[in-house]
Amino acid sequence: MKMTESTLLFLGLSVGKALAAATPPQLPYSVRTQTYSGYTSTVKGDGRTLGMAGAMTGLADSFIGTRDNPAGLAMTVPGLSAGYSTNQIEDQHLTGGSSKLTSDGLGLVTPIYPWGISIGTWTPYQEGQTFRVSGGELALYQVEIDELQLGLARTLLQHRLGLGVNLRFAQANRVLVSSTSRKIYSYSNKAIAVDLGTMVQLPHRLLIGASLSSGQTFSADLATSRESDSAVGNVYQAVETPLIFQTGLGWIPNRYFQLGTSFKIIGTTQNARLLKDQTLSVGKSTTVQPHFGGSYNWIDLKDLRSTLSTGFYIEPARIENSITRIHWTIGVDFEPWIFTFSWGVDVAHDYNNTLYAGGINLLRLFEKLELVPQPYRPPLAGFLPPVFHLSDDGLPRPLVKKWKAQPPSVDPIDIGKQFPQKLEKKFNQVIEGIEQEIKGSE
Repeated sequence: MKMTESTLLFLGLSVGKALAAATPPQLPYSVRTQTYSGYTSTVKGDGRTLGMAGAMTGLADSFIGTRDNPAGLAMTVPGLSAGYSTNQIEDQHLTGGSSKLTSDGLGLVTPIYPWGISIGTWTPYQEGQTFRVSGGELALYQVEIDELQLGLARTLLQHRLGLGVNLRFAQANRVLVSSTSRKIYSYSNKAIAVDLGTMVQLPHRLLIGASLSSGQTFSADLATSRESDSAVGNVYQAVETPLIFQTGLGWIPNRYFQLGTSFKIIGTTQNARLLKDQTLSVGKSTTVQPHFGGSYNWIDLKDLRSTLSTGFYIEPARIENSITRIHWTIGVDFEPWIFTFSWGVDVAHDYNNTLYAGGINLLRLFEKLELVPQPYRPPLAGFLPPVFHLSDDGLPRPLVKKWKAQPPSVDPIDIGKQFPQKLEKKFNQVIEGIEQEIKGSE
């Protein structure tokens, strides 16, 4: 996700030309003197995380969901999967007019009983837009954080307890791209953050989750910034993100239905100021943010599944002179054959986030290619399966009180060892088939 100079120049030129007629806002300063914020508490992520309004602390069963609680990697993640999501955000608290911000994620997650692991990249924060700066010049002025995330978790005490950790290797980018002079000014530096999570399983699959995420400070480089001839001086200021503690409940009565609630306590970033107006503080005081959501797998057919998710959350004002906002969210997931497609939306006052996501169920793909044995699957429920009844069918092993292995046995370690040979055999079969088709047509 690191931005290259050609990408930055393209963005600056295209955005500058597109907005020239719309008269981009005037940046109210010519020299930056304050620290940037690197955090906003609005929900971003995959279809169900966004659809459930981020109420994932007690569920955390996807790559983005495990950012809220890495303990879910070993406790609630249903199987091997990979996916990509992009959030297109209009937030007039951060920008003016109809400027869009982007948050992208690409991740892979899998349980390997009693462990769970994940790896992926994510852009959790972006702020900025095209401004009219000193001398009437147009410039793309932006701050962005990109992260590489590695997660590991394990269940303990006969699945009653899950513990997990995420390591986040983050990079903060400060960028100024002139669409007039075609000059690029950029500075990036790195920091490491840690997410610690725990999940306790109570009777009837009621889950209590909690996690702590460390804040980050990306240092400034004012010496280099002063030497540049950019239209805005000292743009290479520090970037701050807050310490976050969250706790929540999750309920999974069966494989079709989930309810979740989360409460986030978000720490301060005392020195941070808004990019578009450095007189406005960000994160001056600690805030508490509640989230509520649910999801329902309303179609369960052999080669088609679909899930509806909805929820709401209350976003306390963290930006000076802004207002508290109530967000309403909805998400739709379709899983035809081996694919997953998602759409979601989050709306509030002066805010809109539209999500598009796609992915592949890797385990089903490998089954279709006959690279792994097909595991046991419970009977299909068709349309509108019952919601509140308790059932173990199709749930991850740690959530099943009396687990019984169903043939054929699927051992991820053995599969991993045999996978290269099976892949080579399948490749050779395909080549032989093509050669026979060629000979037959001659």
